[in-house]
Amino acid sequence: MKPPLMTEAQTPRIEWRVPDPLPTQPPPKPYPTDSLPLIMRNAVRAIAHHVAAPEVLAGQCTIAAAAYLAQTRINAPHLHNPDGMPCSLFQLALADSGDRKSECYRLAFKIIEETERTARDEYATAMSAFRSMQAGLSGKQLEEFKEQTVAPSDPRTLYTDATFERIAGDFIKGMASAMWATDEGGRILGGHSMKSDTIAATLGGLVKLFDSGRAERDRVGEFGNGIAYDRRFSVHMLAQEVTVRQALNDPLLQGQGFLPRFLLAAAPSLAGTRLLTVESIKASAYCDPAVQRYWDRCKEIARLESFAGSDGAVKPPVISLEPEAVLTWLAFYNRVEAEQGGLGEYGGPLKPFASRSGELARRLAAVFALFEGEPAISEQTMAAACEVVEHSLAEWSRYLGHNA
Repeated sequence: MKPPLMTEAQTPRIEWRVPDPLPTQPPPKPYPTDSLPLIMRNAVRAIAHHVAAPEVLAGQCTIAAAAYLAQTRINAPHLHNPDGMPCSLFQLALADSGDRKSECYRLAFKIIEETERTARDEYATAMSAFRSMQAGLSGKQLEEFKEQTVAPSDPRTLYTDATFERIAGDFIKGMASAMWATDEGGRILGGHSMKSDTIAATLGGLVKLFDSGRAERDRVGEFGNGIAYDRRFSVHMLAQEVTVRQALNDPLLQGQGFLPRFLLAAAPSLAGTRLLTVESIKASAYCDPAVQRYWDRCKEIARLESFAGSDGAVKPPVISLEPEAVLTWLAFYNRVEAEQGGLGEYGGPLKPFASRSGELARRLAAVFALFEGEPAISEQTMAAACEVVEHSLAEWSRYLGHNA
């Protein structure tokens, strides 16, 4: 006889546990726009408004432009070295595709890009004349021409799609100051210079350039060999997180001190909120008084004396710290230092990043002070720099903590 079928009441019930949600990365920290110098702050808000971009992108771009202008005109105060240190900066901003990275860069770097283009056009004309002068010469006449006539110098200072070897070679050949700037950060972190067979040498070279302005190259190739001292070099990257994720989690890039020298910021996406109106279409950043005042200040700084010598060495004066600024910096430094011990907020993988924060605050404060026209770094300016650096630390903590 067949066993009786089980009734509904007798059927065992299986309790299905609701699965835990997948971990999600916490949102970026609010960018400290209020801490920026007044002219820069107003321009950041205006640029972000007109291009419908997060303020963090406009903020990072304007700081990078200010650092580029400052690095041949002042040195940041060093804790021990009376000659100071470069005020050059390494910066990275993460944003999704379509978040208007390129537009923010274009507006922030407008004056710098125009000046560079004019100089390169003049260089092309001069080189054409130089080649015409030596055309047809040979033998002794050509040798005498080369000895008596100096070829025009390439005024290029902005690199977007290059290699470290090329940049180091240009420094050795006499270039004084440069910036590696791109709105496609994968070109740098995922480019040829960062491949496994060259990455150690590249990172070492980039760190030396940042710390002391020293460029060195001793390899066979077309870019030039030798050593150059007292150069100035900044890096400004805007990137999609997905394109640089592997690099940002690379222990080598972290351990050799390359990434810990970067001021990091991440932008929340505004997609879905950037609705247009008739009024917004008519408005233009080019006509905005805040943006125009920012451009005017960039022109004013560009007209200041540059301390780049004929040999390419940059030896500017050191901007000093007001006594109140020293106390503000000390409070920031000691607080971050204390948090690196035990179970502190900046312990573990964040130690290399936190240990650089004091130096980065001094560099950034020097940039802010020059942009503000201060004869010495004020308490307010140092506090502003510390807030931006601490924001970067919080972003590194958020990013590395989530991925860990």
